[in-house]
Amino acid sequence: MNDFAQEQETLGRLDVHPLIDPELAPILGSFEMPPINAEGLAALRGGAFPAPVVSDAVVRTEYLVPSDPPVPVRVHRPADNDGVLPAIFSIHGGGYILGSYLMDDFLHDEWSPELGTAGVSV
Repeated sequence: MNDFAQEQETLGRLDVHPLIDPELAPILGSFEMPPINAEGLAALRGGAFPAPVVSDAVVRTEYLVPSDPPVPVRVHRPADNDGVLPAIFSIHGGGYILGSYLMDDFLHDEWSPELGTAGVSV
Protein backbone atom coordinates (compact mmCIF):
# COMPACT_ATOMS: atom_id res chain seq x y z
CA MET A 1 0.00 0.00 0.00
CA ASN A 2 1.44 3.41 -0.95
CA ASP A 3 1.57 6.38 1.46
CA PHE A 4 -1.47 8.09 -0.08
CA ALA A 5 -3.62 4.95 0.16
CA GLN A 6 -2.51 4.40 3.75
CA GLU A 7 -3.35 8.03 4.63
CA GLN A 8 -6.80 7.69 3.03
CA GLU A 9 -7.45 4.52 5.03
CA THR A 10 -6.37 6.26 8.26
CA LEU A 11 -8.57 9.30 7.53
CA GLY A 12 -11.52 7.00 6.96
CA ARG A 13 -11.15 5.76 10.57
CA LEU A 14 -10.42 9.12 12.17
CA ASP A 15 -13.21 10.35 14.48
CA VAL A 16 -13.20 14.15 14.42
CA HIS A 17 -16.53 14.61 16.24
CA PRO A 18 -14.86 15.45 19.61
CA LEU A 19 -13.02 18.30 17.85
CA ILE A 20 -16.17 20.04 16.54
CA ASP A 21 -17.20 23.32 18.14
CA PRO A 22 -20.31 22.62 20.27
CA GLU A 23 -22.20 25.48 18.57
CA LEU A 24 -21.68 23.86 15.16
CA ALA A 25 -22.44 20.30 16.25
CA PRO A 26 -26.24 20.57 15.65
CA ILE A 27 -25.66 21.79 12.09
CA LEU A 28 -23.04 19.20 11.27
CA GLY A 29 -25.07 16.48 12.96
CA SER A 30 -27.98 17.08 10.60
CA PHE A 31 -26.27 15.33 7.70
CA GLU A 32 -23.89 12.43 7.25
CA MET A 33 -20.46 13.25 5.85
CA PRO A 34 -19.39 10.97 3.00
CA PRO A 35 -15.75 9.94 2.76
CA ILE A 36 -13.37 12.67 1.58
CA ASN A 37 -12.46 11.20 -1.79
CA ALA A 38 -13.50 11.95 -5.40
CA GLU A 39 -16.93 10.32 -5.03
CA GLY A 40 -17.58 11.83 -1.59
CA LEU A 41 -16.65 15.35 -2.73
CA ALA A 42 -18.91 15.04 -5.77
CA ALA A 43 -21.78 14.07 -3.45
CA LEU A 44 -21.09 16.98 -1.09
CA ARG A 45 -20.80 19.52 -3.89
CA GLY A 46 -24.06 18.31 -5.42
CA GLY A 47 -26.16 18.90 -2.30
CA ALA A 48 -27.18 21.85 -0.16
CA PHE A 49 -25.64 22.52 3.22
CA PRO A 50 -28.01 22.83 6.17
CA ALA A 51 -28.04 26.33 7.58
CA PRO A 52 -29.55 27.91 10.66
CA VAL A 53 -32.46 30.28 10.20
CA VAL A 54 -31.29 33.88 9.88
CA SER A 55 -33.15 36.96 11.07
CA ASP A 56 -34.53 39.97 9.27
CA ALA A 57 -32.30 42.21 11.42
CA VAL A 58 -29.68 41.92 8.67
CA VAL A 59 -29.96 42.92 5.02
CA ARG A 60 -27.96 40.67 2.67
CA THR A 61 -26.91 41.88 -0.79
CA GLU A 62 -25.27 39.78 -3.51
CA TYR A 63 -22.46 41.07 -5.72
CA LEU A 64 -20.25 39.57 -8.43
CA VAL A 65 -16.68 40.86 -8.36
CA PRO A 66 -15.42 40.98 -11.97
CA SER A 67 -12.70 38.41 -12.66
CA ASP A 68 -12.35 35.19 -14.61
CA PRO A 69 -14.48 33.56 -13.28
CA PRO A 70 -16.48 36.22 -11.39
CA VAL A 71 -16.32 35.93 -7.59
CA PRO A 72 -19.64 35.91 -5.72
CA VAL A 73 -19.68 38.05 -2.57
CA ARG A 74 -22.43 38.65 -0.01
CA VAL A 75 -22.54 41.86 2.04
CA HIS A 76 -24.42 41.82 5.36
CA ARG A 77 -25.59 45.05 7.01
CA PRO A 78 -27.72 45.79 10.05
CA ALA A 79 -31.22 46.54 8.73
CA ASP A 80 -31.42 49.74 10.76
CA ASN A 81 -28.10 51.26 9.63
CA ASP A 82 -27.32 52.45 6.10
CA GLY A 83 -24.29 54.58 7.03
CA VAL A 84 -20.58 53.88 6.80
CA LEU A 85 -19.64 50.89 8.98
CA PRO A 86 -16.49 49.00 9.90
CA ALA A 87 -16.38 45.66 8.10
CA ILE A 88 -15.60 42.09 9.03
CA PHE A 89 -14.28 40.10 6.07
CA SER A 90 -14.80 36.33 6.14
CA ILE A 91 -13.79 33.48 3.89
CA HIS A 92 -15.52 30.16 4.55
CA GLY A 93 -13.35 27.29 5.67
CA GLY A 94 -13.85 24.87 2.80
CA GLY A 95 -10.20 24.05 2.17
CA TYR A 96 -10.46 25.22 -1.47
CA ILE A 97 -12.57 22.15 -2.24
CA LEU A 98 -15.99 22.68 -0.67
CA GLY A 99 -18.43 25.34 0.49
CA SER A 100 -19.55 28.85 -0.41
CA TYR A 101 -19.88 32.38 0.88
CA LEU A 102 -23.36 31.48 2.14
CA MET A 103 -21.83 29.42 4.96
CA ASP A 104 -21.06 32.56 7.00
CA ASP A 105 -24.62 33.93 7.04
CA PHE A 106 -25.20 32.81 10.62
CA LEU A 107 -22.03 34.58 11.82
CA HIS A 108 -22.88 37.92 10.26
CA ASP A 109 -26.52 37.55 11.29
CA GLU A 110 -25.30 37.73 14.88
CA TRP A 111 -22.32 40.06 14.50
CA SER A 112 -23.73 42.79 12.24
CA PRO A 113 -26.54 44.02 14.52
CA GLU A 114 -24.64 43.33 17.76
CA LEU A 115 -21.34 44.95 16.73
CA GLY A 116 -22.67 47.52 14.25
CA THR A 117 -20.57 46.11 11.42
CA ALA A 118 -20.94 45.26 7.79
CA GLY A 119 -19.93 41.70 6.95
CA VAL A 120 -18.37 40.68 3.66
CA SER A 121 -18.41 36.95 2.84
CA VAL A 122 -16.42 35.55 -0.08
